[in-house]
Amino acid sequence: MSRKGVNLLTGRTRDRYPTVTLDKDVLTLARERMAVAFDRFDEVAVSFSGGKDSTVALHVSLDEARRRGQRLRVFFFDEEAIPYETEAYVRRIAAEPDIDLEWYTFPVKHRNACSVEQPKWYPWAPEVEHLWVRPRPPEGITHIPLAPTAPDERLSIPELNALINPPSRGNVGVVLGIRAAEAPNRRRSVSTRLYDNWMVPSLVPGYRNHVKLYPVYDWNLSDVWLAIRSQGWDYNEAYDLMAMAGVPPQHQRCAPPFGEEPIQNLWMFSLCFPEIWDRMLDRVPGAATAARYSRSELYAFKSLAEKPDGMPWRDFVRSAIEQHPQEHQPRVASRLGTFVRWHYRRTADPIAPSVPHPVSGVCWKGLYHMAVHGDYKHRRAAAVPGNEKRWPAYRAEIEALRAAGRMDEVAT
Repeated sequence: MSRKGVNLLTGRTRDRYPTVTLDKDVLTLARERMAVAFDRFDEVAVSFSGGKDSTVALHVSLDEARRRGQRLRVFFFDEEAIPYETEAYVRRIAAEPDIDLEWYTFPVKHRNACSVEQPKWYPWAPEVEHLWVRPRPPEGITHIPLAPTAPDERLSIPELNALINPPSRGNVGVVLGIRAAEAPNRRRSVSTRLYDNWMVPSLVPGYRNHVKLYPVYDWNLSDVWLAIRSQGWDYNEAYDLMAMAGVPPQHQRCAPPFGEEPIQNLWMFSLCFPEIWDRMLDRVPGAATAARYSRSELYAFKSLAEKPDGMPWRDFVRSAIEQHPQEHQPRVASRLGTFVRWHYRRTADPIAPSVPHPVSGVCWKGLYHMAVHGDYKHRRAAAVPGNEKRWPAYRAEIEALRAAGRMDEVAT
């Protein structure tokens, strides 16, 4: 593995830390980070999903633990609607003699983008046991101290990560397979600090001892598979099935495909994992409809509805928010308000219709897209800020509006 150009974020500009090219490969850098983590924290644990990214994060952590003669704590939140190949892979990881695996089959709060009326679903919810996609694995842990179990109080996996790493364990570094190349918001999460940008403190009140570690944050997809192959690491055989079915590598997922982004590849499960497909359609409200139409305009795939001429963008976005159930509308509006405030904290320029602002990365079409999907899990983000190349297009769009006397359309 010899790719250069690894992104380490240093040197402050107005809006982000620019990248610096180092003459080191990404695997070497990941191993150096894990050495720092084992030195710095009382405990290092891996949050493992069975996917390709958490696979490489697990193996670089395990290599360092073995080098030090230590055991490695790994925890896995089983999301129920996953391929049997993932279950088999996790069981192989659990069989490693120097791994202590915690296999949680606990009801968690998950996003359901298949239905506007029911935007959440709960893996392993006991009240719908007859609909479970898979039988509960015998290794499954069904109780987490302090974790609520009532449907309207259940927590997400990130929130439960904090509960299973309480202050009594000391300072815990939790390793996650997060890569900045996957999405603008993930890039932003590792571009706000001058040093140790791969360490992100927990924001959960009372659990500041829990620090998230992203040792492979600067890896590309090709780095992931090259490392797995060159190092001879075990991996989830579900990826082989997806590859044989012709699914492009960038669309291959083993996690439940019911969120805003994964829903567009829901069809893939029918082709690759037929043994769980039928039960998946009955498990989540709206899944059967999404399986048919998730790649259509009904689910805002690729093309979005056109804004009526003369209608202000704020009203167009508000109309999308109002398509969500009333109890969820404030949350969607608050999420969009965060990006509007982000924009105006950095510039007094108006938000353009379609060109992301060079400083903030915000545009009205991007906000509308988030309003349509709801962004309940905060997965979506504005375009990466600080792109100076956008200035000509941005200025041209604003000048065209000004010349036509239509600036009121972009007022907030």
